Amino acid sequence: MPEDEISIASLERTAAIRILLYLYENFDRKEGVYLTELIRKVQASSDTIMLTLSTLLKNGLINDEYTKEYPYKRIFSLTALGLEVAKPLAAVDQALHSQEPQEPKANR
Repeated sequence: MPEDEISIASLERTAAIRILLYLYENFDRKEGVYLTELIRKVQASSDTIMLTLSTLLKNGLINDEYTKEYPYKRIFSLTALGLEVAKPLAAVDQALHSQEPQEPKANR
């Protein structure tokens, strides 16, 4: 598998899941999410975030745009494919945070 190709394993090793979830949570913002905000909010190094954004971009999961006025800022948002991938991730995240931990039932 090429280095830039997305897989479940690559999502686990990088900040991709956190980035996709943050972009999904802010999907209704028409201006998107600024790069500086992603770096502040996603708990990963800026190098990891930049590398992951590049991979997500190459795989068609995010849009990368620049503001038209100075000071120029990078803005990220989900593509249709990114939304399709992020939506079930958000559902899993919500399920994990809304449930009380339960002990597994013993098999009899």
